[in-house]
Amino acid sequence: YEPASIRYLDPLNGVDRTINPFWALENDRNDSQQYTKTRFKYAIAAVNAKFFRNRLILLGAVRGDDFYNYNKQQGHAGDYSPTSWDGRTVNWKPDGGADWATLTYVPKDASGNPLGPRTSADNRPRDGNGNRLAQYANDRFKDDTNAPAIEETKITRSVGAVFHLTKWLSPYANYAETFNPPSQIQRIDSSFLPPTVARGIDLGLRGTFLGGRLNVTVLRYVNEEENASAGSTGVGDINNLAAANALGDTSVAGRTLRGFASVPTILTDLRDREARGYELEVVANVTRQWRLSGNVGLPEVFETNAFRDFIRFYDAHKATLRQIVLDTGGLVDANDLATINTTIPVNERSPDVNTAVNSYNNLRIARQNVVSQRRKTQDQPAINFFTDYTLGSSRLKGLRLGAGVNYRGKQIIGYRGSDTIVNPANPLAGIDDPNVN
Repeated sequence: YEPASIRYLDPLNGVDRTINPFWALENDRNDSQQYTKTRFKYAIAAVNAKFFRNRLILLGAVRGDDFYNYNKQQGHAGDYSPTSWDGRTVNWKPDGGADWATLTYVPKDASGNPLGPRTSADNRPRDGNGNRLAQYANDRFKDDTNAPAIEETKITRSVGAVFHLTKWLSPYANYAETFNPPSQIQRIDSSFLPPTVARGIDLGLRGTFLGGRLNVTVLRYVNEEENASAGSTGVGDINNLAAANALGDTSVAGRTLRGFASVPTILTDLRDREARGYELEVVANVTRQWRLSGNVGLPEVFETNAFRDFIRFYDAHKATLRQIVLDTGGLVDANDLATINTTIPVNERSPDVNTAVNSYNNLRIARQNVVSQRRKTQDQPAINFFTDYTLGSSRLKGLRLGAGVNYRGKQIIGYRGSDTIVNPANPLAGIDDPNVN
C-alpha cells in the first residue's frame, strides 16, 4: 500500500509539511535491476535401420539448437545524476561492443601517470561515492556496459549400434553429444556462460539366459564436458571489502577509497569435468510372479581447471584488496595474514575493519585451497538389490509386494588443501602441512 500523502511534523525545527511518498529504486547494486531475454529453439531428426534379418540395428540422431540469451543491468550508483534523477527511472547500461571481453587499461595515478602494466578492464575505478575517477575518462571498462548477448547454434549427434551376435548375446556401442543451455547466473565479470556440449561413449554387452528368465548387462562409459558451471567462492568476502569504509569514514553507505566495484552477489564459476565407470545390472525372473534385480555402479568423476574465474580475479586484484585492509586500519604481515592495527584507538577505527580483516584472510585461504589441477571428486560405489512378488490369486490378485536394500560407499566431501601444522619457528602460528595436498 502506497499512501497518497503523509504529513511530516517536526516541532523542534518548526517543520510542518506534506510529503508525497513513492517507491524508490535501489541503485547501490547494479545487479538489483535486470532485464533478461532468452530464446531457445531446436529441431531433431532420428533414424533406425535394421540389417541382416534384424541382427544388426543402427541408430542415429542429429539435433540443432539455437540459443539466445541477453541481459541488461542498471548503471552504477555513481552514474545516476544527483540533480536530475527522479528516483524511479532505471538508468540502463548501454550494450557492450564486440571487443567487450578483451578490454584492457593501464592503471594511473590522479595525474594520469601510468602505475603499472596493462591489465584486464573488468571494473572501472571509482571513488568512495561510486563516482568515476577523472584519470580514466577515456578508458573503457566492462562494467560500464552490458555483456554482449550470447547467441549460438550447436549441432549435436548421436550414433549407435546393437549387434545380436547370438540369440542370447548382444554387444552394443553408442556415441552421443548433449547440448546444455547455460545457467542464467552471471560470472564474476558479469558475463554469462556459453552453451556447452558434453560428449560420451558407452560400450556394453547384454546377455539373455535361461530362456529369457535371466538378463545381464555390463556397461563401460566415458564422458566429458568443458566449461561446466562450478558454483562460486569468495563472493561475500569480495563485496565486504568493496564496501569497507576507510579510516575517518563513519557513514552507513561508505565504500572503499580504491574504486573497487562489487561483483554480482550470485554468480557461477567454471570447471571441466570428466567421468568414467562401470555398471552391472542383473534381472532374474525366478518364477512368473517372483523377480530379483540388482545393480552395481563404480563411477569415477574428475574436475580440472576449477574456479578459474575466481583465481584470475583474485590474482589480478590482490594488491588492491590488501590496500583496502590497510585503509580500514588493518595490517598485513609478511605471511599475508591480516590483523587489526591495535595502535589505533577503538573509537577511531573504521566500523568495517573487523569485516575487512576477516574477509581478506578468508579470500587468502580460499585461494590457497583451490585445486585447479585434475582432482577426483567422486568414486562412490553403489549397490542395489531388490525383490518383488506379485500375488496371482485370491482377491488381492495383481498386488505387488517388494523390498530392497541400497548401499553407498564412502564419498569424497573435501580434500586436504587446508591441513596445517604448527610452525616450527613459531608455536603460536600454523603453516601448510607439506605431507598432504
